[in-house]
Amino acid sequence: MDDSARQRRWPAYTMAVLFLGYAAGKAVLAVQHRLGFPGGPPVSAAETARYARDFMAPATAQWLATASGVVGACLALATVTRLGRRVPRTLMLPVLAGMFLAVASGAGIMMLDGFVGIGVGWRWYHGLLGLVVIGLQAAMIRSYLRATRRRVGSSPGALGPAALVAVLPALGSIVDDRGRATGQTRSGASVNVASFHCPPRCARRTCSSVGGTT
Repeated sequence: MDDSARQRRWPAYTMAVLFLGYAAGKAVLAVQHRLGFPGGPPVSAAETARYARDFMAPATAQWLATASGVVGACLALATVTRLGRRVPRTLMLPVLAGMFLAVASGAGIMMLDGFVGIGVGWRWYHGLLGLVVIGLQAAMIRSYLRATRRRVGSSPGALGPAALVAVLPALGSIVDDRGRATGQTRSGASVNVASFHCPPRCARRTCSSVGGTT
C-alpha cells in the first residue's frame, strides 16, 4: 500500500510544464537549424559550423533535445499518475536518478555562469532558474519515494509493532476471560449430560463416573 493520497503532485506537474516548454523551444531552434537554448545566450555562426563539422547537424541535435524534453515530461507525470505507478520502482528510480543528474548538470552550468561567470553568456536570472529546477526535481523525486515506499504493517489486516504492543494485553485478558467461561460451561455441561443420560434405575457408580459427582 502506498501513500499516494498524501503525495505532493505540484512539483511533478511543474517539471512536466518546464520540460514541454524546453521541448517546444528546441523544436523551434531545430526548424531554424540553430544551436542554443530557449531564452539562452545566442550561438555564433562559427560555433554552429564547428559543431556541425565535429559532431552532427544542428537540426539533428535539436530534434534529439526535443525528444528528450518530451521524455522528461512523461517521466515527471509518471511519478504521480496511476499508469506510471505500474512501472516497477526498481526500474523507475535509476531512470529518475539519471534524469536528475542530466538536468542538474545543465542547471549547474547555468548557475555557475550566471552567478560567477565562466564566459558562456548565462545571466543571473538563468542561474536562479537553474536553482529552481534542481529544487523542483529534488521535490518531485522525494515525493515519489515517499508515495511508493512500503511500510511495515501497511498491508490490509496486518498490525505494526506498535499496534501489537498495544493490543497484546487486551488479547491476553480476552483469552483469560474466555478460558474461565469455557471451563465453567464445560463443567456445567458435564453435569447436565450426566443427569440426562443416567436413568433413575442406573447404578450410582455409573452416574458418579460420568457426572463427576459422588
